[in-house]
Amino acid sequence: NVSENEFTAHTRYEIKAIVPENARTGRIALNDVDVTLINPDEDVTFNIIETEDILEVGTPSISKIASPRAEAVLQGTLSAKMGETVTISGEYLSLVSSVKVGDVDSELGQVAFDEIVLSEDGKTLSFTLPVEAPDGDINLVCKSGVEVPVCKLVTVAPSEIKVNNGAPVKNGEELVITGKDLDVVSAVRFPNCEDAVSAKVSAAELRVAVPEKAQEGEIVLVMANGKMIKQAY
Repeated sequence: NVSENEFTAHTRYEIKAIVPENARTGRIALNDVDVTLINPDEDVTFNIIETEDILEVGTPSISKIASPRAEAVLQGTLSAKMGETVTISGEYLSLVSSVKVGDVDSELGQVAFDEIVLSEDGKTLSFTLPVEAPDGDINLVCKSGVEVPVCKLVTVAPSEIKVNNGAPVKNGEELVITGKDLDVVSAVRFPNCEDAVSAKVSAAELRVAVPEKAQEGEIVLVMANGKMIKQAY
């Protein structure tokens, strides 16, 4: 609602007002009472007149999405790692209030956050990819509540994995895994063990104690966003 006090012009034949940032496309409703001044507990009757024409309220436009390792166009696919900065370029990005990552209907769900950084000219928006952000759609949520699709996100997973350099390991001993991007792993699951085991990790190495009940087979590297990578050991 825009109060009469906020009109930039008000005559018998014309009203001018700044379109609020949370406005959506639709018909404009004119009230013969300033509803912004009504006490919620008051029972006030007023008339509402809707315009015949529909006001088209624009949404942000997007030209490019980038992470430190990749770039994507609108509706493309972006590769990014937890903790990395994702930057979106375009127009009218100051209308954005938050970001959603993931798919509501997927097993990993969706993560929403409002920790975003906007440039003064509204042409760039950046955010740090949360560790719990799953693979799926990136959507910008406008102050109006309208969601703008951006692109698909594929989170970086460990690669070039080697387990104990191929050497056998006994229960109770420390298992050493080497590779790339192992710092995205939060826990390890072993065969015949219900619970995941926490691990000491760096980007190039992971160390974890083999549970006493663990059997030979495949271990599962569990990322903080729920993504899993299977590996024989």
